[in-house]
Amino acid sequence: MSEEEKKQLTQDSLLDNEAKAAVPLQWEDGSGKEQQAASSAPEQASADRSLTKTGEEMANSPGDAYSEVPDSVSATEKRKAKLGNSRPYRIIKRILKIAVIFFALLSIFVAAAGAFLLTSQSAVNDNYQITFYQVASEKINQPFRIVLLSDLHNNVYGKDNQPLVRDIARLKPDLIIMAGDMVNSYEVDYHVTTDLIRALYELDIAPIYFGYGNHDLNYFLNTSMDVESDLAQAGAIMLRDKYETITVNGNTVTIGGLASSTQIYDKYSSPRFIQRFEATEGFRLLICHRPEFFLSVFDEKTPLNADMALCGHAHGGQVRIPGIGALYAPDQGFFPKLTEGVHTIGECKVVISRGLGGRKWQVRINNKPELVVIDVE
Repeated sequence: MSEEEKKQLTQDSLLDNEAKAAVPLQWEDGSGKEQQAASSAPEQASADRSLTKTGEEMANSPGDAYSEVPDSVSATEKRKAKLGNSRPYRIIKRILKIAVIFFALLSIFVAAAGAFLLTSQSAVNDNYQITFYQVASEKINQPFRIVLLSDLHNNVYGKDNQPLVRDIARLKPDLIIMAGDMVNSYEVDYHVTTDLIRALYELDIAPIYFGYGNHDLNYFLNTSMDVESDLAQAGAIMLRDKYETITVNGNTVTIGGLASSTQIYDKYSSPRFIQRFEATEGFRLLICHRPEFFLSVFDEKTPLNADMALCGHAHGGQVRIPGIGALYAPDQGFFPKLTEGVHTIGECKVVISRGLGGRKWQVRINNKPELVVIDVE
């Protein structure tokens, strides 16, 4: 080989090596994946950095430090997300769930008890109990007894209320007080009440004083029937914003009857009647059908100047829950305070009857009708 041929061969070899260095390393399938991986590495690193928070960013971010709220989420949605993760919100939500469960269970209990009692005698008020109370007063020289009837609503016990008449006669009261709602304002016939009064009067057990309830007053004001005259002719002494002073077992007793409601009390003559009643001498006894008077008009701040008040109207709260008390009473609402028993408000002893009846559709649960006996000493 000549010198020129050797020189040409050396130059061709150098050119081949340079060409190989310029061509990228190929995989077996010739795809050039290393180059693709190398070229995408910066983009992947950038994406990784975008998903990573520094310690400072985590400390300053709301809610969960490891959750990322996209930039596309609205400000309102961000605030909702923040509120939903707050501790007060979770507590309120838990309380609401407990309240819903409680009232659901209570409703089931009331419905079940009502369904059971609809078939029992107490649901239709076919029996009653006799409840005894004692009230002390320095104004009393000789004790006397009061029998209190309230909220009969034309209900009948036995034949012509004879069991009720016999019980009252057996108790030997010095006064018989009817504290209102003995009739139903939506019924034309009220002979049940007139017959009861007449039976008691004919036995000459004790004077019968009648105070108005809302049904009696509505009947008197809104019908052509002269219920007041009919009840008086049967033997009752009617007290419609009136009082009478009598002697009972040697004690001076003033008996008044308030015929009003808290809503209309100031619109009529009731305040003037109360002023005159409070100025009387002796033991002052007010027939006040509505006990809610002693939550507003005659409360602790402006107490009634009387020794005793006799009330009804609340029907014992209709449903009485063990450990809680009455569920509902008209004009007092849910969980009422004044539905039965003896309460001291100011210097006045407020005696509340659960009543002897109720409207035909009203169900009593754990709340028996009652005839109340009060021994004043």
